[in-house]
Order: sequence, then C-alpha cells, then structure tokens
Amino acid sequence: MVAILQKHDFLDQATITSLELRGLEAVRELEPRLRTGYIVSASVGDLTKVDVDFLSVRHSLVTPAFRRDASRRGWEVHAWNVNERKDMEAMLDLGV
Repeated sequence: MVAILQKHDFLDQATITSLELRGLEAVRELEPRLRTGYIVSASVGDLTKVDVDFLSVRHSLVTPAFRRDASRRGWEVHAWNVNERKDMEAMLDLGV
C-alpha cells in the first residue's frame, strides 16, 4: 500500500488506520510522511510509546482525562459509534 501511495504521489491525501500497532509501526518506518491512526476499541493501557498522529476511539472510552492525555501527546481523537445526540454533544464538549 505504501509503495502504491508513493508511486501515485498520494501521500498527502491518504491516512492509514489499523487495530494493529505493528502494522502502523511498519508504515511509519516505510513512509514517515503518511498520517497514521490507531483504532482503539477497548482499554489498551499505556499508550506512551505509540507513534501515531491520531487515535480512533470507541466513544465510550473517551473521558476528560483521556482527552487531556491525548492532547498532551499532540494526538487528535476521532470517536466512533456515536449514535446518540447526548454522546455527540459530550464528544463535542471534549473537543473530539
């Protein structure tokens, strides 16, 4: 995938996301200019060594503390499975 994106000069228009950190690490090694996002569906513990541009997180895991921690690391937070108005408002309030 990285070679195809490079060949077609599409790096600035692509984002690679995955549930697998090893795959994202390989992408980062091959092409550091590609944006990467780690998909988080359950509590994963210490994320201090994760080298990604953003986290794609099940909305129920996004707390004020989680959001603050992500901001300190320079990560965007993208929430998913936001199906209820109250959940959308909560995510907006947190800057997600």
